[in-house]
Amino acid sequence: MKISSTAVALTLTGALALALPYGVDQSYSETYTVGHKHKRAVAVEYVYRTITVDGMGHPINDKSPDTTPTPTDSPSPSPPPPNSPSPPSPSPPAPSPSPPPPKDTPAKDPPKDTPKDTPKDTPKDTPKDTPKDTPKDTPKDTPTPSPSSSPAPKASPSPDSDNKPSGDDSGLHGIEGDLSLFAKPSGAFVDGTIRCDQFPAGQGVIPIDWLDFGGWSGIENPDTSTGGKCREGSYCSYACQSGMCKTQWPDDQPADGRSSGGLLCKNGYLYRTNTKHDYLCEWGVDKAIVVNQLDESVSICGTDYPGSEEMVIPTVVRPGATKPLTVVDQDSYYKWRGLKTSAQYYVNDLGVHWSEGCLWSKPGSGVGNWAPMNFGAGYVDGIAYVSLIPNPNNRTPLSYNIKIVPADEHSSINGECSYSNGKYNGDGVDGCTVGVTSGKAKIVLYK
Repeated sequence: MKISSTAVALTLTGALALALPYGVDQSYSETYTVGHKHKRAVAVEYVYRTITVDGMGHPINDKSPDTTPTPTDSPSPSPPPPNSPSPPSPSPPAPSPSPPPPKDTPAKDPPKDTPKDTPKDTPKDTPKDTPKDTPKDTPKDTPTPSPSSSPAPKASPSPDSDNKPSGDDSGLHGIEGDLSLFAKPSGAFVDGTIRCDQFPAGQGVIPIDWLDFGGWSGIENPDTSTGGKCREGSYCSYACQSGMCKTQWPDDQPADGRSSGGLLCKNGYLYRTNTKHDYLCEWGVDKAIVVNQLDESVSICGTDYPGSEEMVIPTVVRPGATKPLTVVDQDSYYKWRGLKTSAQYYVNDLGVHWSEGCLWSKPGSGVGNWAPMNFGAGYVDGIAYVSLIPNPNNRTPLSYNIKIVPADEHSSINGECSYSNGKYNGDGVDGCTVGVTSGKAKIVLYK
């Protein structure tokens, strides 16, 4: 699609609406919050740069930056690194959802304007789309399973095979998925045929066993608590294998800015929340791969969005291996209050097992939401945008280097983006972005 000298604000409105990490670059004290609400501890000031690009995404000029304050306790637009390509989108700045609260921590009375942690099953503001008048945990009018003309996702009791940290890749098959690269799912999901206490693994759906949610990546309950088991009235979110994204979320989202996603447990059985899609997972745009040239595995953890908004969806790249990075098509993917969103990833250091790195962690742990690096990825108006972004919660450098280059001789990218010893493109500290105009980008992890 041709873009005729369109002036666009470098707020990553289109491609990288979710690319910036949630934290604040100041001294951080542990906080507590009721529900996975969008809430920031302090106001953050961002700088935006305006760039005009031509039809191939090449910058034409560079205007002076304008400073815009971001208010406390509201979703903030995601600022990009300076001097990087901008997604050509006419829409206003898209927000970055704030992080979900840590779990298993008793609620306290913290100072004002400090988010609070969320214990499991703690009431929060009721989403307006919460099913009403449905008895909890009591199936009624159980529908008779209807036959399917093609193999459907197979139900499995709460799986527990791949949830033990081992420091190696044992059990990796459980999160690799069952589909070949970019092979279309063959078995449509049939509403009302799989019980809520069973997990619909297969057709791209993978279990997240280490969270103890029965394989689900997150659960939002009708009493506004989160976690536990998939029960009556709950939205039960799920993960898809690397390169894919989920298709299920309700159009009717909570009014307070939180997101809901996944399948709905109704009358004891699972139902789609977006019946426009027959399959629970779909492939993203084939625009980015990760190549591991290191001697240990690297766990890259995508956020469960829309849903719990936690970084629990694993892309594990073994030594010498190549994995697709999910790049969502922002025109068809989830929109937050009408604004386009993209994919966000937390990148752990060498050797961190996915069950230890793909979760909401503790300050100082260096893993999960405290991992040193973020990836951002999205596709809009014919251009894919891929970013390396520092996590302000952890300025400790990764023990390896990263660079984004064309995947092959048929690929073309605009901009430069590399990371070494905590610096970007040489001596920068703000991250960097490339625009993929043809082919795909290769994110290389190396020493």
